[in-house]
Amino acid sequence: MRFGSPRLRHSLVRGGALRREHEPSWVFHRINAPKNIASNTSVCDVECFTGMVALLNSKPAAPFALWPIQLYDPDAGFAWYTGSGILITQVCAERGTAPVATILSNWIDETLASHREEIAQSGGLFAVHDWRQVRRYDSAARSVWFERMKKRPKGYLRKAIVIIADNPLLKMAVAGGNLLAAISLDGHTKVELASDIHAVMRQHSLMPPK
Repeated sequence: MRFGSPRLRHSLVRGGALRREHEPSWVFHRINAPKNIASNTSVCDVECFTGMVALLNSKPAAPFALWPIQLYDPDAGFAWYTGSGILITQVCAERGTAPVATILSNWIDETLASHREEIAQSGGLFAVHDWRQVRRYDSAARSVWFERMKKRPKGYLRKAIVIIADNPLLKMAVAGGNLLAAISLDGHTKVELASDIHAVMRQHSLMPPK
């Protein structure tokens, strides 16, 4: 019993690490097997089935609800590389933790490695982070985020936009983080805060990946 298309099999992730060809493509986390699965069904088949259910029960929030799934982790959210050096992430967790920051950082590093030439030709990575569902984040998450950022080559990021809900305390925390980001990137990268994801998409002509 096997589920999934070849296109998805190479893009779905767990913990931010891209899957290898020999790994089950639908395994996001282990859960109890459905009772109607035969006792002689292999472990791989059960994992493939349960992983497929996890994916079908997960859906990006608007305006990405109809976008094809590229990168996904049940604890963090979704991400899309749309071409022209643009990476969009959407966090589905209400709390930003160190594991969530690690997954997002892994996705960024994988994108930089997989699309190195196109990103360089575009002048660096343009990251759009949809964090509207985040209500608070831990100091450990911030530490992970900036430590990973410091390890990347200078000039890797040409621009970043962080979209958050209308939460004054969170805005202050993220704004402080943006200042640190600008300092760590020699002040050459423009980091913006926004609250209207639709306006950001219109302004930058953000489209689904082909």
